[in-house]
Amino acid sequence: MPFRPAACEALAMLLLAALHPAAHETGPYGWISNEMLRDPQSQEWCCGALDCRTETVREVAGGYQVETGEIVPYARVIWKSPDGTWIRCRTLGGEKANQTRCLIGPPPGS
Repeated sequence: MPFRPAACEALAMLLLAALHPAAHETGPYGWISNEMLRDPQSQEWCCGALDCRTETVREVAGGYQVETGEIVPYARVIWKSPDGTWIRCRTLGGEKANQTRCLIGPPPGS
């Protein structure tokens, strides 16, 4: 039987989609998980319902400052917030607890 790389790739994608635990996440931030958003620099998955929330963000030199005081560089912002709000996804535990995993802002000009 001949080796078919395209068939193997398609099967692998189906398996990954079936095993993805948040493929049908709901709630106000479920769309973040469903779109599989990732930080543009670190490529960390943003997650969704449990670790993301609307936050007050202000522009400072070099990026945006979130409520914790952390400054997220411009290059890390995902410009996809559908309602004009800022959404911060954070790490929930471990040594990176409460650090920003993703920052989602309103598209420029919206």
